[in-house]
Amino acid sequence: MNKLLLSFFCVLLFSFGYSQHYFEKNSVEEQMEDFKIFKTTILECHSGIYDYNDSASLAYNFYKLENALSFRSLSKIEQLALYSKFVSTIKCIHTIAYHKDFFINNLKAKYKLPFDVYFLNNSLRSKKDYINGIDTISKYDRITAINKEPVSEIKDSLYQFISSDGNNMTHKDYYLKNTFLFYYFLYKPQELDFELEYIHNGDTMTSVFKAVRKERKKQKGKNPYERIKFKISKKYNYTHLILSDPLRDTREYNKAIKKIMRRTISDSVSNLIIDLRNLPGGFSQETLMRYFIKEKMIYESQSYTDINSATHKKHFINRLNGEFWASKFLSLVAKESQNNHQELTPQKTKYEGQVYVLINGGTVSAASNLASFLKEWANAIVVGEESGGGYKSFNTAGGVLQLPNSKIRVDVRTLKGINKVRNEYEADGVTPHYVIKQSDYFDSKNDNQLRFVIDTLIHGN
Repeated sequence: MNKLLLSFFCVLLFSFGYSQHYFEKNSVEEQMEDFKIFKTTILECHSGIYDYNDSASLAYNFYKLENALSFRSLSKIEQLALYSKFVSTIKCIHTIAYHKDFFINNLKAKYKLPFDVYFLNNSLRSKKDYINGIDTISKYDRITAINKEPVSEIKDSLYQFISSDGNNMTHKDYYLKNTFLFYYFLYKPQELDFELEYIHNGDTMTSVFKAVRKERKKQKGKNPYERIKFKISKKYNYTHLILSDPLRDTREYNKAIKKIMRRTISDSVSNLIIDLRNLPGGFSQETLMRYFIKEKMIYESQSYTDINSATHKKHFINRLNGEFWASKFLSLVAKESQNNHQELTPQKTKYEGQVYVLINGGTVSAASNLASFLKEWANAIVVGEESGGGYKSFNTAGGVLQLPNSKIRVDVRTLKGINKVRNEYEADGVTPHYVIKQSDYFDSKNDNQLRFVIDTLIHGN
């Protein structure tokens, strides 16, 4: 997956035949038709449109988007950049703009730079050695500027294209790790050559790197999800639990959770490390959460906007999709019910040991909700970096709106969930008690965050 993401931007930048499709333009009239459909649908259907915006700021952002679209005829890439900027101001991690032909997860890349890059801990680096005459770059060389613009300034410009709950920067950095050049393309789509300034063997170098054609390798199939992993160390008195990706809620999955927790409790393991790093969400983890409460409680309340009576409902695609049907049903049920909340009942045997939670910018959606719950109700000590998902609330479900002329797609979220939290924090994500950065290198074997929990917090070394 990472190789696909890293190479994604390539067709967009360097395919001189096929890529011209991305620079096809719409008329101003077509652009304004799309805008009106988009604005009406967002205001009617988005469940959390005012979570982080007041009416004035929202109106101003709509005004900027409308002005840009009405000024001149724009290419599809230019329009996508504008819609991405607007969508990011909603500050909802589940609301994103993309295009039917060049979505970040499924574009078939044909061209790329002769070496890959990654962005980590505020630094852009080469992922491997590359030598071609006088143009030489080594693995881990730090790139400081692209076409004379400092990477630090480019990064700030790229943030505006990435959606995150509450304008969460750790999540934006997480996305940039493997897709920096894709967002750079949205930022400056016309640039074909890269003059890179970089640090090589302690010296500042400048070279121009051109794209090369790469044959697309057939992607090997992968398991539909990664199963639960766990390690019980009696010697060091901890259980390290890595939940599945994505989070599951099946009979088999919950049976495995119960088995792991029973072993942890019966073996008197007094430290439980729950690893939620890089988890993109999935289903709520009620089975696990019940081991940390003493009495029945409401852990989440929900509300729904009405997708059934949307003015432009015909422009929602994939209407046979389960999420769309669930959104239609839930919005109807919500009208009849005054009790839209999720309840949690305790397990007979409670885990009494110390809980530690590992999180980072890739901890989102249901995984972030779980981290929020564990911090609040299991008195967990949280280590790592701020979670990508929200601490207090989230927006999900809904449908995919496709604008008829540009074919730009926007995920419109119709369900709003409120986590039961007692504390308020300035940041919107789950904030760690101990901020520990990962290694600066993408292939490092050193797990700074896990080692800090085991060596410092559990054993006090």
